[in-house]
Amino acid sequence: MSHLLQKYAATASKVSLIALACLTLVASLSAANSKLESNNPFLPFDYTPPPPPPPVVNGPLSRELEFRGIVQMNGVYEFSLFNKKLNRGYWIAENSAESGISVRNFDLADMRITVTKNGRAEQLTLLTASYSPLIIRKRIPIRK
Repeated sequence: MSHLLQKYAATASKVSLIALACLTLVASLSAANSKLESNNPFLPFDYTPPPPPPPVVNGPLSRELEFRGIVQMNGVYEFSLFNKKLNRGYWIAENSAESGISVRNFDLADMRITVTKNGRAEQLTLLTASYSPLIIRKRIPIRK
């Protein structure tokens, strides 16, 4: 019986060593990759990567999300977003995320935020109230 335990222990230790070697290899490759991005020998000395494209203003995300309100409590801004497809509202603090929706870069002068959802960034502006009256159509009863 002790021979089986020794064999099992030897096999378990080999599996542990192989797993440790794989993890070390993956960690070293990812570390080397990040160094290569900043110290690429094939790029010119003064090369700087191009900035990311600016977020779209009221593009496809605005058909799904509405920026409905702002509140500031204890120095932290929170934003009311409404998902029209899910018929659900969210209060999301600046520089945080909820349900895959993140909010950042609040512009107080333009009442605009940058919203990111599913890797797509877009700027949404605060909805404004409309002061035009609603048209009410009078129903005419149908006579039989």
